[in-house]
Amino acid sequence: GQPSNVLSGISCVSASSCIAVGYSLSPQDTTSALAALWNGVSWSESEPPVENSSGSELSSVYCWSGDDCMAVGSYRNAGGARVPLIERWRVATGEVGWFQEATTDPPGTAVSTLTSVSCFTLDFCAAVGSFENSSNVFVPLAERWDGTIWKLGVAAAPKSMSGYLDAVSCAGTSSCQAVGYSGPNAVGYSALAESWNGTKWSLVTMPSHTGSSGTFPNGIACRTQVSCVAVGYWSSSAGLRVATESWNGTTWHTVSAPDVRGAQDDVLNGVSCSSTSVCAAAGYEGPSNTAAATLGERSNGSIWTITPTPNR
Repeated sequence: GQPSNVLSGISCVSASSCIAVGYSLSPQDTTSALAALWNGVSWSESEPPVENSSGSELSSVYCWSGDDCMAVGSYRNAGGARVPLIERWRVATGEVGWFQEATTDPPGTAVSTLTSVSCFTLDFCAAVGSFENSSNVFVPLAERWDGTIWKLGVAAAPKSMSGYLDAVSCAGTSSCQAVGYSGPNAVGYSALAESWNGTKWSLVTMPSHTGSSGTFPNGIACRTQVSCVAVGYWSSSAGLRVATESWNGTTWHTVSAPDVRGAQDDVLNGVSCSSTSVCAAAGYEGPSNTAAATLGERSNGSIWTITPTPNR
């Protein structure tokens, strides 16, 4: 049979320069990292090399320019452990193509992965994800690029429960916000947020939606240090509902966003903001994830509205 191809993240620097990343799944259920390059006219396929891997995936990419990008994900190494994968796309003298970056794996784990990357300068990137620690508990993972090497950081872990970071956005070398979820706890799963101040990651209170048995922010965009938007979904008795939250530099607060009337599930997976008052988010609406239609919403800085999106 034919392989299945999935693209999970994209970064564009102009109308004629984009890179999307993901993975290809073979008929033998083996994954391999995949990238697609847009030149303004057509897409071309590119396969980032991964040393000694029996399965690799890329989930997020950030491009400084069409000639310089950083992508993150995970791969299964020769010992069978799933570990962070970082690839750099370079078009420069002596360097053309994808190059695997060296990483430091979290200690005492057989499972670790990076889900999102954001860069502010050529000398600063932050990547987040999760790993299983020596106590078999999944906790947040953070790594940092200093322009030369990737360094393993220490992300703050929620007490007495697992924690996963799904998305990160940086508005400065000392200002990054990351979101995900933690749990289970007494009500299910709660929204998780962390803030980077240039020295360390710290837990930040992120409210869960009232009546929710789980709040899962999985996309974030920061235009400034005092203006971020996070999107995702929360669980209600009637299905999944759109979740949107806003950061003012000090606190997160929930923002009302419309759901599609009659749909069983409404989920936002990603968000992009061109200014502090113009954001667009995309995802899907039910009746289920296997029979879904595209969902788009737009914010003017205070109010979210549903926008028409194409469906095949």
